[in-house]
Parts: sequence; C-alpha cells; structure tokens
Amino acid sequence: MSFTSKRILVVSHDQMLRTTRVSLLEKAGYTVFSAVTDDDAMRLLETQRFDLILLGRKSQISKEGLDQRLRQKYPNLLTLKVQSVGDIASPYPTRSTDAAPGHVLSALQEMLGP
Repeated sequence: MSFTSKRILVVSHDQMLRTTRVSLLEKAGYTVFSAVTDDDAMRLLETQRFDLILLGRKSQISKEGLDQRLRQKYPNLLTLKVQSVGDIASPYPTRSTDAAPGHVLSALQEMLGP
C-alpha cells in the first residue's frame, strides 16, 4: 500500500486509553503522536502539523475545553472528540463518536479519506 501516512495527535490524560488509541491507530497505518494535557497539545501544534486531533472526553487543565481552544486558534483543523452516551454534545469538534475502537477508526477514515 503506497500512501502518505496521515498524522494524528491523540490527546488524553488517561495513560491506558492514550496508549491503546496510539497502538490502534499505528496498526491502522497512521503516524501518531500523543499529548497528556491540553497545554501539551497546544504546544505541539505550534511546531508540528497534524491532519487530525483525536480528543479524549475530558479537558484537565483550562476552563475552556481543548476542543474550543483548537477551534478558536485553528479553525480548519479536523478534530474528533470521543464522547460517552449522555454527554452534552460540544459544538466545537468537527465530529464526535463513542469510544468503541471500531467507531473511532471508522470516523477517522471517513474524515481523512483514503
């Protein structure tokens, strides 16, 4: 398969979820970076280019969620937010999905294309 690997930044304060998502996405052929905190993610975005940001459910650092901060600073950046059933939908991410690995991969593939 010859394609340019899409670059994804996984942001999650939960080490197990972050590690699992990074592994899943790397196995699917993506180039994956990770950040623990919202501020770590914002710093990475100052020096790196990503095709999509995969956001965990909760923002740990600031009053504004990372999805809102990203939309304000990088309005054209694709963001996929993992949400649980019953979570209040945020208007900031490009798209939301539940945490099922197959659903996350499917949403990413639909958003990033072939």
